[in-house]
Amino acid sequence: MKRLDSSLRSIADSYLHVQVRSKEVLPTRIQVNFAQELDVLLQEIVRVLR
Repeated sequence: MKRLDSSLRSIADSYLHVQVRSKEVLPTRIQVNFAQELDVLLQEIVRVLR
């Protein structure tokens, strides 16, 4: 979960603190691949709701 939080914060911060340009560079597929972290989060949600 730490990786998900810190990575998403870094990505969001980079967009918030950079002046608007005519063309923004989108994050790469690798930068936004949080499949493992989301799987852990969903497992925890299911565990709590049961």
